[in-house]
Amino acid sequence: MKHKTNNYFLIAIAIVSGLAVFKMFSPFIITLLISFILWQLFKKCFEFFKKVVKNAQIASFLTCILIALIVIIPIFIIGSIASKEALDIYGNISNNPSIVVGFEDKMKLWVVQQGNHFGLEEAKVNDYFTSINLNEVTNQVAGVTAGILQQVYTQLSWFIFLVFVMIFTLYYFFLDGEKFLRYLFRISPLPQRDDNTLFERFMSMSRATLRGSVIMGIIQGVLGGVAFFFLGIGSPVFWGLMMTFFSVIPLVGSAIIWLPMAIWLFVTGQVMSGLILVFVGTFVMGGFDNFLRPRLVGKNTAIHPVLILLGTLGGIVEFGAMGFIVGPIIISIFVTILEIFEKKIIQGDN
Repeated sequence: MKHKTNNYFLIAIAIVSGLAVFKMFSPFIITLLISFILWQLFKKCFEFFKKVVKNAQIASFLTCILIALIVIIPIFIIGSIASKEALDIYGNISNNPSIVVGFEDKMKLWVVQQGNHFGLEEAKVNDYFTSINLNEVTNQVAGVTAGILQQVYTQLSWFIFLVFVMIFTLYYFFLDGEKFLRYLFRISPLPQRDDNTLFERFMSMSRATLRGSVIMGIIQGVLGGVAFFFLGIGSPVFWGLMMTFFSVIPLVGSAIIWLPMAIWLFVTGQVMSGLILVFVGTFVMGGFDNFLRPRLVGKNTAIHPVLILLGTLGGIVEFGAMGFIVGPIIISIFVTILEIFEKKIIQGDN
């Protein structure tokens, strides 16, 4: 009896202290998760440096420097430029409302001209444009976007601190990460087979998300930004960054950005530029996506696209920009747990 009481007391203490630790770690959960994923992705680099320098500490330090050079610093530079361009866009729209009004008039005229071929009445077109108030909508969208980017930019000190935490954690992941994993598997109440299944699904979804979403998003953002630059469209870095983010949305993806811009080019009489942008978006960016994405992702994930979409959007809402990586991973872990539950409880597989 006393032995059981001791066990219950120990479990209660473990739960209470675990909740306290979780509360302390909660501001850094996403940072720690990203560190863990980067550790797994750059393990081979660490092993290479370790083989060359014959010292684990130096190898871990060199790997962290490499990650900072190819991941963290470019994100900071691009984010800074995009924030400035977003604020410039918002300032231009706020200080020159005639820009939106002029575009609205040209858009209305273009729709009327095209609508004449299909019997669309001009009065209905006017009523529609009056109802949507394009100037107000544009100001609201630009204001929200600029506000978000400005908030991110003003929290620079917190971002630098999180980067420090990530690099510090990464350094010790490379040194002691394998011991940490073995400890987690040892204290896990699940059988070794289920532990391996969870971990493998976690890592496969991480790789699939980074390859299929991050790499493809970067490719589409770069292609779109370069196209905007050569076509003379302002703020190409900002629009390229937006295309990178929106590329994770199935079916529509980066077309949310480049298609309205192509329509704007058509409406303002820049037909050739609009055709070039449609060609680049449909065949170049879309071709890269259709060709490379299946090869980058491979068979790393079998999660339904609807769950991936909801996980991505929900992750962004809940965790911010990094949610497009974290969201699908959480969905993958949840689906894996359901599969284990189905095998053990429903099908009686022990």
